[in-house]
Amino acid sequence: KLLLLLLCYLGEGYGHANMVLPHTWHDEHRIGMQSGRQCHATTPVDQHGKVGVCLFFTNYTFVEEVTLDESYRTYQNINYEGVEIDFTRHNPWRSPGAAYIHSPCGVAGGNPYGCPEGEQDMSTHKCPGGGFSYGPFGETLNYPEAPVTEWKRGSVEEAAWGIIANHGGGYSY
Repeated sequence: KLLLLLLCYLGEGYGHANMVLPHTWHDEHRIGMQSGRQCHATTPVDQHGKVGVCLFFTNYTFVEEVTLDESYRTYQNINYEGVEIDFTRHNPWRSPGAAYIHSPCGVAGGNPYGCPEGEQDMSTHKCPGGGFSYGPFGETLNYPEAPVTEWKRGSVEEAAWGIIANHGGGYSY
């Protein structure tokens, strides 16, 4: 029973959020912080068509050591038949800045080298637990209509990020 319960939580470590103000490279239509549209900004990506900004990430990344203070956790341990289970212990948001990432700009689909990594079958790009495989690195794409933001040094400016699905953490920018 315990193993089955733990398997239910496998893959639940995904958070979908992104910077929305200032407008990002992906946001050529200046969607920004429109309610419920945080992931609607898209970028054309070869074989995958237009990909939403929330699909640029690194999938299957983990940390060894927890550094986040317990008071900042959004999901707490679960108790199953008297056993305390820390099901997010190795998730990246438990140690901000420590998890491996493929690219600071994200990778379309989160799995640049296949699902699982090294998989050569290109007939399906979908990956168990989310995303897709063999997407390009964000910094290699062309953004012809990319918004440009200029701020005066020392000025106070509005910045925002929007979350579309909170699975207990997991965002970076």
